[in-house]
Amino acid sequence: MESVLILASRVINFLHDSILALIQQSGTPISDKELHFWVFGLIGMIIFFCSHAAFKYLQRWGLGAVSFVFTGIILAILAVGIEIEQYITSRGQMDTLDVLAGLAGFLAFFLAYCLLVLIVRMFLVIVGAITGRKKDRMWR
Repeated sequence: MESVLILASRVINFLHDSILALIQQSGTPISDKELHFWVFGLIGMIIFFCSHAAFKYLQRWGLGAVSFVFTGIILAILAVGIEIEQYITSRGQMDTLDVLAGLAGFLAFFLAYCLLVLIVRMFLVIVGAITGRKKDRMWR
């Protein structure tokens, strides 16, 4: 994972220096902060439009699908951040498999949650069929 982070930092530094040099050659006076303003603004809008389209597509399966993907993204960012923190502070070993293990834990717990919801829903349907009651709106 360390080699991936080093490669990513080299690519980012190369792009940063190239964009800054290109802008300065054009004669436009721009500071590093202004460069960050424009680049992050553009990247943010690209991410917004892509995530908006993806979440709109996922919405077809319900809010749970959107929440699942959003949670997965946040956990992936958190897991990578923790691995970087471990590398910087020399506490623990930075490893890509740790990130995958953390995400596998989320998938396992989410699967257990889905099974629990399925069991409860089936139980309520059976009880409702026996007693003649309608489906509880809470479980829709």
